[in-house]
Amino acid sequence: MKLPKLGDAIKTYISNNYDFLNCPNNFIEKKSNLPCECNACKKLNKLYHPSQIEFYKPSKETRFVYNGTLLSKKLLESPVIGTFRNPMAMRTLHILRHQINNLIKEGIVDEDTRVVIETARDLNDANMRWAIEKFQREREKENKEFEEAIKRHFPERKYTKDDIDKARLLLDQYDVSEKSEQIPQISEQKKKKLDRVDIYKKDVTKYRLWLEQGCRCIYTGKLINISALFDDTKVDFEHTIPRSISFDNSLANLTVCDAHFNRTIKRNKIPALLSNYEDILARIQPWIEKVERLKDNVEYYISKSKQAQTKPSKDFAIRQRHLWQMELDYWKNKVERFTMQEVTSGFRNSQLVDTRIISKYAFHYFKSVFNSVEVQKGSVTSDFRKMLGIQSMNEKKNRDKHSHHAVDATILTMIPVASKRDKMLKLFYEKEEAKSLNQDYSEIYESLHKEILSCQFGNIKGITEFIENSILINYISKDQTLSPANKALRKCGKIVPIKDKTEKIVYERHDDGSIKYRTYKDGTPIYKKDKDGKFIIKNGEKVRIPILKAVRQTGDCIRGKLHGETFYGAITQAKKDENGRLIRDENGKIQINEEVLYVVRRELKYKKNAQDTGFYNWNNLEDVIVDKSLFRMMKMQFKDGISFKDACEEGIYMIDKNRNKINKIRHVRCFTDTKNPIIVKKHIYLSDKPYKQNYYSTNGENIYYAIYWDGIHGTVRTYDFRSLMQLSKIMKNGNIISIKDFFEPVKKTGKGSNVSDIPLYAVLNIGTRLLIYLDKEIKSGEIASEIIKIYFSEMEETELLKRLYVMTRIFDPNDGRLQLRYHAEARDDKKLLEEFPEKMFGKRGKNGFSEINKQFNTIS
Repeated sequence: MKLPKLGDAIKTYISNNYDFLNCPNNFIEKKSNLPCECNACKKLNKLYHPSQIEFYKPSKETRFVYNGTLLSKKLLESPVIGTFRNPMAMRTLHILRHQINNLIKEGIVDEDTRVVIETARDLNDANMRWAIEKFQREREKENKEFEEAIKRHFPERKYTKDDIDKARLLLDQYDVSEKSEQIPQISEQKKKKLDRVDIYKKDVTKYRLWLEQGCRCIYTGKLINISALFDDTKVDFEHTIPRSISFDNSLANLTVCDAHFNRTIKRNKIPALLSNYEDILARIQPWIEKVERLKDNVEYYISKSKQAQTKPSKDFAIRQRHLWQMELDYWKNKVERFTMQEVTSGFRNSQLVDTRIISKYAFHYFKSVFNSVEVQKGSVTSDFRKMLGIQSMNEKKNRDKHSHHAVDATILTMIPVASKRDKMLKLFYEKEEAKSLNQDYSEIYESLHKEILSCQFGNIKGITEFIENSILINYISKDQTLSPANKALRKCGKIVPIKDKTEKIVYERHDDGSIKYRTYKDGTPIYKKDKDGKFIIKNGEKVRIPILKAVRQTGDCIRGKLHGETFYGAITQAKKDENGRLIRDENGKIQINEEVLYVVRRELKYKKNAQDTGFYNWNNLEDVIVDKSLFRMMKMQFKDGISFKDACEEGIYMIDKNRNKINKIRHVRCFTDTKNPIIVKKHIYLSDKPYKQNYYSTNGENIYYAIYWDGIHGTVRTYDFRSLMQLSKIMKNGNIISIKDFFEPVKKTGKGSNVSDIPLYAVLNIGTRLLIYLDKEIKSGEIASEIIKIYFSEMEETELLKRLYVMTRIFDPNDGRLQLRYHAEARDDKKLLEEFPEKMFGKRGKNGFSEINKQFNTIS
């Protein structure tokens, strides 16, 4: 027997005890067997639990026709609310709404379905994303330095990620002494002025000092030398707060320590319970002082961001604050693990529950329909993968294919309710701790095995392979190229509000007519402040800031890059003979070559790396410079043998006839490889030379690719493409209804008597999915589109998935090559270039795999 829900029981009680709320149909219409919609039921359906109004109100049952059937179900309503306006989150929630509502309509899920949510990452602004990327790049750089140092000292050793983490932790512990005395520190004033990288680590120099002087165990103060560092019998990786207690596996909770002390004395204790706790506190005193210095740096850049007058300076201050804050969080968490007197349930829950903004709003959004909604952290999902044997303990998660998201989603459905989940995690962590301490863990293993069996998962060993071989990646590509503009009108950066007939400003309003007010991301109201930063008080209350209803700008537009950022100059050169002398006509006039050459001004400096601008050496400059006499004058200023790098540091100048330096040369005009630049627009003041009357630049983006084919003959086909610049010109001259209108309906191909008209077959754009086939696989001489479709319809589903690719760009419009990517491939170009080098695949670079393009045909 199914127990009634609390809400339904309350509704029944009220209906039975109050006549004006009594439902004569017992809440169900007899004819349609759908929820009753009488006046009493409409009022009763407005009841909801107070906790449900924090973010989203509970959804109401709505009637709708689906596949010819009248249904009444609760559906997810619009996720748009006044307290949450993050566009990335809104797009995610809108897509979820569409997908989940479809499942509800199909009857696959209902309000009693258990929903488990795991978000991939937090939603950050551009400055925060920059800071995270910068922080991660520095960590990667340090890891490479650690790897090189390990290789130098242990050339035969196969190092692992744990070895690198050991080196990092020992480097963190480098200023810990044996007898708790502090190592002399740099003065506080000088510390604040040092560059962030220097404070964070002295990279190679500091690492070399560690190798020469050694580091110490934070519990005993004993020296840990390089020979013992990677010896598992002498040095342990241990959790400061035991993982079976804290559920915390972050780097802040890891310590490198003496193996004997860890296995015989500390074991599963927290530092506060150790007999030498006072000595430990004294040893981490440098860390405590470091936390205070980092707080000062965070506060410094917070004040700088408030004082900034320009956007670049404000962005710089915000980014620096984020960088310092991330380092502060790490060291603050590290100190907290050593000073914690007890492990509270709140601390442990914080390691299990995802508290990020997107998770919080997704949770409450789903709660508006579903009764059982949970949010899991990615670390919990990872532990269950290892616990269930889907991933080995030391194996790194494979993110090469998008299907890894489906694997994680499957694991999420296997994670039991909170009480059982915590019990299984505790046993799992206890097993790993006992294993690391060389203790018997057979009883713990049996208990964990029984808990796993009680979940009745069945055989899940090959689930990863099954998903990878049978899943279709739903590649959602929304073409925004021609989306009309619709944005708020701004003047001097401020929104222009709509005004009524009496010139009063119009404000945004809720459905009930009340004015909407500005809030922070968490829903906290924003109040007005005066010039001194104090809140403005009116009638004893702080004044809130209403949201203006903005004047909207609408119209046609093209979203993308029309042309390159650099403009080129066009020149012609005089004809010269074999000896380099100018050729003149009968009248003594210099003869000019008709070929137009394109040039650009380049900064005169030394090129440090491939990504930098400038020139590598004198020869590199000489090859491209337009004015060869200028080059000779520049080189003449220096003695023979002076490198271009040294010359740039000394300075290269224009000189007069007496060889006196006049002005420093900062830019030189150079030839470019560009042969057919596009015309952007006309100059305002036209030259008498036609080729100098235009602004020239490179093409921006090629967006649409047309295939011309009659659907009958396999080998008779051609192609065409359109760039964004071409689209803009076509849109000015014609009425465009669909993307096919950008192309001619028929294109001629062939030569002489073999010229034929081929109709437009399909138009591809970025994100179009294509099935790949070989001409030789189709036995018929006349390859019709219907034959190809039949060929694919008879193919096994797993074979079809192997042939499914996604168009990523038009690689070369000159020969019609497209760049395709396997539909499940998740790696970017950089990672693919690293994993598929030149030796294996011929041409290295983004135009590798060119032979595949020649062999395969496609059907969209």
